[in-house]
Amino acid sequence: NIDSTDGLFQGNITISVANTQMLEQLIRKLCAVKGVKSISRLN
Repeated sequence: NIDSTDGLFQGNITISVANTQMLEQLIRKLCAVKGVKSISRLN
């Protein structure tokens, strides 16, 4: 789900990973992306 207003966008992206190590690596990389405000893990 992605929404755009005035050049900014808010979105929800679902990603499946094989294990928690891969998840932790992905979260670290996403947090390093300029403009990313939050990341949440859903079980």
